[in-house]
Amino acid sequence: MIQLTRLRQNTPFILNPDLIERVDTHVDTVVRLTNGTEYVVNETGEEIVRRTADFRARVIAMAGMLQAAMPADSDGATSAYHSPAAAIAAAETHRIDALAVGSTEPHVTVEAEPASEPEPEEIAS
Repeated sequence: MIQLTRLRQNTPFILNPDLIERVDTHVDTVVRLTNGTEYVVNETGEEIVRRTADFRARVIAMAGMLQAAMPADSDGATSAYHSPAAAIAAAETHRIDALAVGSTEPHVTVEAEPASEPEPEEIAS
């Protein structure tokens, strides 16, 4: 999600950039959505493009961190985590926080379980 500011009310709002069809920048910047809704905003077209690219980069980075935090199956794949429930459980296990709305940096904390000491082998007598 990206934060934009309405031009006339000067009030911020959060927009899903996947809904943007186009941005017109003649006199005012007008964001046109795929459902026909239009917003006149303070931000320039270039700023909207930058925020959208930053948002998408954070989503991709988060996906990579989730993938890296998930333990692999016996064959080395993470196929067991392709269901939403398994991904949520893995995220909770590794305490991976969601991205902060309007942030320029992802807010991610990954804490793996501490490595346990191997059990000493018993010596057969």
